[in-house]
Amino acid sequence: MKHLLTSLVIVLLSISTTSALEYTERLIPAPKQVTVNSTRTIRISGIKEILDTTLNLPEEGYILETSGRKVVLKACSRQGLVHARATLAQLAGLNPSEMMDDAAFNKAVIPHVSIQDWPSFPIRGFMHDTGRNFREVETLKKELDLFAFYKINVFHWHLTDNPAWRIECRAYPQLNDPQYQRQGRDEGRFYTYDQIREVTAYARERGIMVIPEIDMPGHSQYFNKTFGFGMATPQGMEVLEACLKEFMQEIPAEDCP
Repeated sequence: MKHLLTSLVIVLLSISTTSALEYTERLIPAPKQVTVNSTRTIRISGIKEILDTTLNLPEEGYILETSGRKVVLKACSRQGLVHARATLAQLAGLNPSEMMDDAAFNKAVIPHVSIQDWPSFPIRGFMHDTGRNFREVETLKKELDLFAFYKINVFHWHLTDNPAWRIECRAYPQLNDPQYQRQGRDEGRFYTYDQIREVTAYARERGIMVIPEIDMPGHSQYFNKTFGFGMATPQGMEVLEACLKEFMQEIPAEDCP
């Protein structure tokens, strides 16, 4: 009987350990190192973030550990802490929009594991061509939540294309005039500088760098229609210089390279 009970305990422990490992295998992307500390689960009562530049980790790497009912996240960069939160949110079964909210983790249950992870590639990006298909700011924010949840660290924001110039332009406001934009492609829709700053700040908080794209001289049918000359002409280059100067004054390189 004693041997039977011992065997049963070993089997149960093996099943529990396997279940914890299988649970972490559902994480996207899969962590580099996972340790199952015990077969019990942790009901989260708090999160502690530690930013330590002396940690022996790649720049975006992180460590996720538990101390009692608290979860401890360690990283040597702000991005690393965001990635640790993303992993914790997936373990806890939260939605992407909840990962930056400490209150959302209260009483969530996770397996008793330790994780050490870092990215395989330095640039993990996603592009939206809003020059062709405009997307509302709130929609972009939901998508940025999703990018952060899966540790995408670059948002390539394609702001101009043949249908339209989607950037507020004070120097040449006719660039925002729907009559010069392609009909049926969200004509008249563009982002104000305040909205661009709002999106880039939201992305930065989630460890995402925004790279804007302004097509020159190709993909610029709207430009020719607006001014009657192309970007590559002397007049066109003069217009572009004023537009780019305005953009870079409103959106500094440290916010949006």
